[in-house]
Amino acid sequence: MRVVWIPHKELKKEFAGKEEEILAGIPMVSGADGEVVEEDRKIGQVGDGWGELRESVVGFDYARYGIQVKG
Repeated sequence: MRVVWIPHKELKKEFAGKEEEILAGIPMVSGADGEVVEEDRKIGQVGDGWGELRESVVGFDYARYGIQVKG
């Protein structure tokens, strides 16, 4: 499944610098001290092109993902 991530601005701040890991589906969990740590299990690869970070749905290319929109 492809990932299109349109995070809330506060969530984007929370994960600043980890965008590529999020898009690759690398799970993040909180450690005992509350610090976010990576789990060993990995879904994709950083930079594999399956994830897309967008600021909004404005201008989203539905056809690119095979989504047919009735209009």
